[in-house]
Amino acid sequence: MTKSLLSKLNITEAPLKHPTDPLIQRQKKLIAKLEVQREMARCLVENEEFRAFKFKYITEPETGIKNKVRVPKQIKPWF
Repeated sequence: MTKSLLSKLNITEAPLKHPTDPLIQRQKKLIAKLEVQREMARCLVENEEFRAFKFKYITEPETGIKNKVRVPKQIKPWF
C-alpha cells in the first residue's frame, strides 16, 4: 500500500505578518490628522496657501490603463 499524499504533509502554524494593536493604529491615524491640522493652522497664521494632496488611480477609458494621479484633498479646519 502506498501512503496518500495528504498523510505525508506536515501542518505548521503560519506566523503573523504584522501583529498590530487596533488601538495603536487609531492613535497613529489621529496623530497624522492632527499634524495636517497643525500645518493648516501654521499656513493660516503666516498667510500662506495650504494645499494637501492625495493619490488616486484613474483608469483611462480608451486604453484601460490605470494611472496614479495626484489630486487636491479637501480638508476642513477643526479649529
